[in-house]
Amino acid sequence: MSTYEIISLIFSALTFAAAVIVAIIYGRMLVEMRKSTDAATKSADAANKAANLAEENVKLTHDNARLDQRAWVYVQAVRGSPESAKPFLVTVTIVNTGRTFAKNIDIVNVGHSFTPEQTPDYAGEIRKAAKDSRRVEGRMPLAPNHPVERSLTTGTALSDSQIQSFKNGDAYFLLWGQITYDDVFDDKHWLTFCGVLRHYSDQRGWTWEYYKDNNDSGDGEPPWKY
Repeated sequence: MSTYEIISLIFSALTFAAAVIVAIIYGRMLVEMRKSTDAATKSADAANKAANLAEENVKLTHDNARLDQRAWVYVQAVRGSPESAKPFLVTVTIVNTGRTFAKNIDIVNVGHSFTPEQTPDYAGEIRKAAKDSRRVEGRMPLAPNHPVERSLTTGTALSDSQIQSFKNGDAYFLLWGQITYDDVFDDKHWLTFCGVLRHYSDQRGWTWEYYKDNNDSGDGEPPWKY
């Protein structure tokens, strides 16, 4: 082998070794770059999760504050007993247990007697009463923790025989209604109430009790739209 060939062989070997070294270095650089990219991605994901969590916490705090401060209206009591041949008047006590005013309160009520076999048309009667030209829409405000009494006419004059049928348990009298109102955040709320008039032979006498149906509340549009 000539000197030139030996030199060429040595040069080729050195060139190959250099290429291997460069490839190894480049490979390690790629590994480190991938690690750096993965770390950056994880860091960005963690930052996004933290930002989303912070946003959810702010929304939750905001919603809880509104729940704490909003108006909460409910029917505290119902009073009234029938007298023969006289319009049956019932007094309903309404209370706002929230911390701010309830606005635009509107009440629609219906009162009828039924036999045990009859099923009231709750929604239909409320819609009919709401459209009655004689109905006065109060749209009144209600301060917190300030009970307000409202006398409601059932539109019914009861006879002696009807009153006796209530006492005997052959019939019953229902008063039901719907209250809608806004809170100070302009969110809409509603509640439905339904009471049954019962007569006891002891000192309780005529007593209003919650009926099994239609004592509920919620947000947004009311169930009985009119």
